[in-house]
Amino acid sequence: MQSINSVPCEVIGLVLANLESFSQLRDAILTCRLFYSAWKAHTGSILWHIGQLKIVGFTDALMAVRAIEIAKKAILKGELPPSPFPLGELSGAVRKPTPDDLKILFDFQHLVECLERLAKKHSDPYWFGCIESLEPEDRTKAWMVWKERFHVAMYRSFLSGAALYRAYHEPLTLASTCGLPIFLDNYWRDGGEEAIDHDYDPITPAVKRYLLQYPAFRFEEFEQHGDIFQPLADIFVQESKGKANVVNTLKGANLYERYGAKQYDPATLERRHSQALFHQLLQFIFVAHGGILGNIIRNEGESVRQRRSYYPPPKETSGRRRTVTVIFFDVLILEEIIMPENVEDAVEMFVLARPGLERPWIDANGNILHGLDHASFCILDFLDEMRWFSGQPNCYRLGCGTPPPTFQFVRYMLSKYFRLRFKDDTWLRVGNLNQAWYKFTTSGDVFCERILAEKFGGACTLLESIDEPLPEPYYDYGNWI
Repeated sequence: MQSINSVPCEVIGLVLANLESFSQLRDAILTCRLFYSAWKAHTGSILWHIGQLKIVGFTDALMAVRAIEIAKKAILKGELPPSPFPLGELSGAVRKPTPDDLKILFDFQHLVECLERLAKKHSDPYWFGCIESLEPEDRTKAWMVWKERFHVAMYRSFLSGAALYRAYHEPLTLASTCGLPIFLDNYWRDGGEEAIDHDYDPITPAVKRYLLQYPAFRFEEFEQHGDIFQPLADIFVQESKGKANVVNTLKGANLYERYGAKQYDPATLERRHSQALFHQLLQFIFVAHGGILGNIIRNEGESVRQRRSYYPPPKETSGRRRTVTVIFFDVLILEEIIMPENVEDAVEMFVLARPGLERPWIDANGNILHGLDHASFCILDFLDEMRWFSGQPNCYRLGCGTPPPTFQFVRYMLSKYFRLRFKDDTWLRVGNLNQAWYKFTTSGDVFCERILAEKFGGACTLLESIDEPLPEPYYDYGNWI
């Protein structure tokens, strides 16, 4: 019998890559010098293979980790993330994972598992009951599908937050170099948290003209913003392709047909790929815009900063905690997230968010980093003020607003790939409130990709063809909000 020492290093590497867990991998590489040498020679391939088998949404998680680290390093230096953002270099297929990647990725995984537990706990009772009332095999399958899609959507939210951070923060960061040294002083009072008095315009004409030079601040021109959105759209298309042949065997009406997403371009996407992309886009809309994160994440202290709830308040604990730095797409700022050591404790303790930057912002030499003056304020509130005051089209008719500014990316995706848009009455503020958006953000069916709770089937009326007549949007101060 040949000695194990005669086995080629490549073969040992394959053996290590096919272990069932990272703990088995750790034990194996400490067994002997041969295994350790194979590990050192094939680290990336081994981690890439085991990660895809053992971590839900691993490929998306790895890209999110790398994107956040790139953005974080720039922001902490008082700079903007690079332009163009290196989205094409994030995939593990392009650059295999490293142990340093995995160390951060485990914290991301822990956060998403905490959020998963909180989301299930705070889900609509009727919808939750519909899932729990399924036959055991179907119930298990439904929760497995829900979990996998939820995790991927969360990682995609982190990736998108990092990739689009610059588009929305660039004018705020660069203002001092553009002749606006006291940029938005009327707006950012009390740290930007105080409610704005709408009896006066807090945004001066000079500031409006300055901001409207930036495409992301011209909200209704989203279809022309390919330079901003297409690189991220390409990631959605690329990553959904791997799901095209994954058959979802859950019973129930397919959301793709129910939402009317039949107008894909065969020259761009074949049908299965189109379905996978559409479902992932809906899931992203749910976590990025549906308000769920504002309900299950608490701010450290008793703040409602970033539109987050504080009720019920989190239970205090003296136990061990973990932290991770992220950029949620629903707030678009760098934040440090504090998590309980045990995922099970998240239900009572929640996860806590605090700004990833502390004031005053100074570098290692004690110099103030003016580029960070606005980096932890609520950019969403500011964008809404721009919609209110900038003179851009903001309503379709009395009391019926255009989609919020941060919806530009998903509107771009819906229009380009599915010839769909949100119905014009989605954000109707008066009269007969459109229930489709409420039902969409209340039901968890979007992660199962099937209608499992018929009460929420009305969510499928949320979208319509871009070929349908649409009222011409116009600017009307005070009527749309």
